[in-house]
Amino acid sequence: MDWQKIRETYPDRWVLVEAIDAYTEQGMRMVPSLVLIDAFADDWYVAWDAYVGWHTHYPDREFYVINTENERIEITVMDAFLRMEEGKT
Repeated sequence: MDWQKIRETYPDRWVLVEAIDAYTEQGMRMVPSLVLIDAFADDWYVAWDAYVGWHTHYPDREFYVINTENERIEITVMDAFLRMEEGKT
């Protein structure tokens, strides 16, 4: 599912999503496809608790909590992670 479809279906919500086929480009995570795990009203903490549970059980998968008010998904990769991807320390 793409981000715009999620935004239309769940306006003004916090959503827990899994990134599919994500990659890094110029220090940003590019997320071409998402799987909606759950949608939450206006309580960010409940969404975060769900994220922690999913991430604990599936640490190799890429989950995000995002508010659907955001027109675009903008996930910046921390410099330390970019260096690891490039093979630098």
